[in-house]
Amino acid sequence: MMPHADYLSRNPPTTNQVHNIEKPRNWAQIAQSADEETIGLIEKLRDGNLDPRQYVCQNDILYYRYTPVVRDVAVERSQPNREALREMCRTRANELLKRNQERQDAYVNRDRRPPRVYKINDLVFVIKFSQSTGKLDPGMRGPYKVTKVLPSNRYELKLLSGGYGKTTQAAAEYMVPWRGEWCPDTCAAFFASEYEQ
Repeated sequence: MMPHADYLSRNPPTTNQVHNIEKPRNWAQIAQSADEETIGLIEKLRDGNLDPRQYVCQNDILYYRYTPVVRDVAVERSQPNREALREMCRTRANELLKRNQERQDAYVNRDRRPPRVYKINDLVFVIKFSQSTGKLDPGMRGPYKVTKVLPSNRYELKLLSGGYGKTTQAAAEYMVPWRGEWCPDTCAAFFASEYEQ
């Protein structure tokens, strides 16, 4: 141990004078303390005669808020109001998502047509790709008879032959109207009407 430190710890100095060390002021404090207009604004702000949404005084420095509307929403009593800021961000994100969704819907649905409407007792084919047997099989099964109209463009169908009363459901997008059997008479009538035109 050092002898002078030991001496000072046993015999503290007997000075009653405590020196007050002032923190040096920065350039903004010096400049604003010399400006009479700034001093007047600080006094008005402390008296409540100046809008606190536009001006704030911290450490004897007067600050001007450049964005008073956003700052007022985001800061309340000098504490960050995170809920208001988060709500503003969520609202903006929802607007952008909605606009993007509308743009994508318009792009996807530009060539889309409404599905065909069928009535009860209409005869239709149903496209069933899962039952196709090869690449040349179109997957159309039927004919089916429409027995019931369901919501959302869906229909309850009954197979005409060999179904034993079994019913199925299909959407209108997978249904094609059945024009009837192609027998020699219908073929001849079709081609005769085509040649007459």
